[in-house]
Amino acid sequence: MTGETDGARLAQLNEDFKAAYDGDGVNATAAYAGVDALLEKLVARQQRLFVATNKRFAPTRAIVERLHWSAHFSSLYALDIYQPRLPDKGTLLARLLMEQNLSPAACIYIGDKHEDGHAADSNDIAFVAAHWGYGDFVSSDCPSHWRHAATPAELLELLIA
Repeated sequence: MTGETDGARLAQLNEDFKAAYDGDGVNATAAYAGVDALLEKLVARQQRLFVATNKRFAPTRAIVERLHWSAHFSSLYALDIYQPRLPDKGTLLARLLMEQNLSPAACIYIGDKHEDGHAADSNDIAFVAAHWGYGDFVSSDCPSHWRHAATPAELLELLIA
């Protein structure tokens, strides 16, 4: 994206980005309205919750801790918790299923990008597109078996129905 081709300069830019994200980026991250209540209600219903993300593990953990969500999640999964780093979210979900001894039929993956839905599909996991996130879902552009939630409250209704 920078047009930069010098390997050393690109490596430095990468490190600078990580440092900025791990500080200011983490501190600027806020929960979407309604997510706290959603998580509390799911935990009260004894649902096991996991995070599976492309973000690096360190800032993911920092964000979860900063938002006081640590007690809500059984585990956090990120591509970089494995060596070598996993190639994609589909592979990450497969590892999560295996390590947690979960049946794909008993799981739902919630995400805000098309790649999240495709990762769920590659593991035979039901998917709900969260329209309040960073993604730009257009329902007509999505596979018909994906479900959609415009708000955390709508997601809760889908999950407990």
